[in-house]
Amino acid sequence: MSLRCVRSAAPAVVASLLGASLVVGLPWSAAVVVDPAAAGAAATGTGTTGSGAASGQGLLTLLGQTTTVQPPATGPATFTLDLGIGARTPSGAEVGLTLYRALTSPSRFQQTLHSSTPPGSPLTHVDPVAVADLPARGHHGVALAMDVVPSNPSAAGAAAGTPVLDLRCTPAQRSCTGVYPVVVTLYPPGRDGGTLARFTTYLTYVQEKSTATAALRFAWVVPVAGRVTIKDGARDPGGAVAPPSKATTTALAGLVTSLDQYPQVPVTLEPSPQTLQGLAAEGGAGEVAADDIRAMSHDSPSTREIPPQSYVPIDLGALAAAGETGEITGQMTQGATVLRNLGVQAGTSRTWVATGAVGNALGTGLADAPVAATRVVVPDDQLASATPATRAETWSSTFQLSFTGGAAAVPAAAADTELATHFTSNPKDPALEAAQLLADLAMIHFELPFAKSRGVVAVPPSGWVPDRTFDAALLRGLATNPIITPVTLDGFFDAVHNAGARHLQASGAGPTLPRALAHQISTARLRLTGFDTAVRPRSTPVLAQLDQLLLASEAASLPTARQSAGVATFNQSLDGQLSEITFATSRNITMTARTGSIPITIVSSAPYRVVGRLSVSGAKFQFPQGSSQKLTIDHPTTPVRFQVEALSSGDLPIQAQLDTADGNLVIAQGQFTVRSTATSIVGIVLTAVALAVLLAWWARTWIAGRRRRHAARAQRVPGG
Repeated sequence: MSLRCVRSAAPAVVASLLGASLVVGLPWSAAVVVDPAAAGAAATGTGTTGSGAASGQGLLTLLGQTTTVQPPATGPATFTLDLGIGARTPSGAEVGLTLYRALTSPSRFQQTLHSSTPPGSPLTHVDPVAVADLPARGHHGVALAMDVVPSNPSAAGAAAGTPVLDLRCTPAQRSCTGVYPVVVTLYPPGRDGGTLARFTTYLTYVQEKSTATAALRFAWVVPVAGRVTIKDGARDPGGAVAPPSKATTTALAGLVTSLDQYPQVPVTLEPSPQTLQGLAAEGGAGEVAADDIRAMSHDSPSTREIPPQSYVPIDLGALAAAGETGEITGQMTQGATVLRNLGVQAGTSRTWVATGAVGNALGTGLADAPVAATRVVVPDDQLASATPATRAETWSSTFQLSFTGGAAAVPAAAADTELATHFTSNPKDPALEAAQLLADLAMIHFELPFAKSRGVVAVPPSGWVPDRTFDAALLRGLATNPIITPVTLDGFFDAVHNAGARHLQASGAGPTLPRALAHQISTARLRLTGFDTAVRPRSTPVLAQLDQLLLASEAASLPTARQSAGVATFNQSLDGQLSEITFATSRNITMTARTGSIPITIVSSAPYRVVGRLSVSGAKFQFPQGSSQKLTIDHPTTPVRFQVEALSSGDLPIQAQLDTADGNLVIAQGQFTVRSTATSIVGIVLTAVALAVLLAWWARTWIAGRRRRHAARAQRVPGG
């Protein structure tokens, strides 16, 4: 159950405390809260929640509005809207405004989000005025300023000609505080043909500033991360992970600039080391943003908190459930190394922020030594429902999160998933998005305005792309807010009440890596570990590049298929490094004796030394001095000799293999042909015997022939 579902339990309590007109626990389309200092600023055209030019994608947008409004000591308060007017708006168009009664129920508020007309009857109409007659605000922007008064004669006195928003409430009964829908409409010239554009924002009126202990604590977790993109089939590990895109660089640079402008607003930063690495390497705005993050990391941790980071954002529970604790170690170790090399100082906070679906294996991951998290933030929709007895407390409090399976319970907080929707609900009107979030925070406070030690956490959705207008509007709205106190996560846990125990919805381990993917990662890690043992020096850049490539493939933002493709790219990149080590192309060796040595030459084009073990084998050979030897390859060619004894003659095959010392990786393989021309003793004896037989046969034949010739001559002589 989300926090918003639980909030609906409090209306009766709030109504009894602040009057029936108070708005209770609702999301906002935009909101305003006014204090005396801001009212004065608004009267001069400053102190608005947003600034900048209109997006140009609509005829009417909100550029900004007064941040906070409280009644001043004398006279009316001022409420100012800065409006963006699209370039295609026809000449002579007019802007009008209608103020509605304060909302009294969540369902009525929801109706205002999805309907062009809020429920209930209007309180005040501001007659349409020509856009051309309004003060300019930048390019294609105008300002509409109004006096805000309750139905109280002493508060009257609006300047002549200034529109008046009459709340029609009774200040003495504290019934003015509340959220009032404000519909802003752009009309065509002469108001013929209906309306051109319209949006609903909200005026929030606060009669009294909250005490320091009663103000709602708000922890904004700010991810500074781009999308992880791995180039399929890349052979160069240094270029296999794409750098941040131009759009990402611009967005992150704008976010960092906005944070720089409001150093007094505490936030918890989660800078992805992989993203910062890319920003720093590309120069320009990216390098400036990385430098600014480095500078922020040395600010007070009470305003700029940076917990230890994994190299890329990971699903800690999924890795733990798959038994890949070694990868968790690698992520944290490489993340710390990259941040340290960039000069970014991670703080001592041990709070882990989990996003997406989580299961009980998260508890195992939190306890892993490199993480060693003592507190955790989880999405509220991943928690089992609170009991009715504790519901009113736990949705805006910390609690003990218990896990099944033996992991120890840890202090926890719930990230409000409905607050998170405001970060992406209206990208064409980012100032309106920021106002929605500020308004929602105000309404959470109004539910129990006098309660102490309450707070909420907002974590933008996965894939959130910062917008400079949104960032600046939100930070400006938090900077002087009378009812909201921004804090870091450490500050949140220190200040917010612990209301009991909760547990996750999942009864099992929860998300995990598919078995095939886990096997791919484990096998790849073994290969990389072997390669690490072979390369000298250990500081060779390619070792870190390969490690980072494998870790990048584990990014939680990547679907399973892309993670698998990333591991395949890692293997191809590693194979590319191994291809730099080969055996010499000559594969024929001749032996003229039964025993001798055979030469094997290894060729290397690698820019580093390689240490390994070379082994030879062959069924027709014996190796009197051993079939393997340690080897250091530190020259373009490295010759090696092995003593062998041939067991037969002819063309005999022999295999050679270069492995890492731990045997986890084959660096190079080759097969050679040894031509043995030596003759054995048995062969010599047989040859001699055959020759003796041949000679004896020839002698007998010669003697027999000679006798026959003598006998023939004797017969031819008479009387002989």
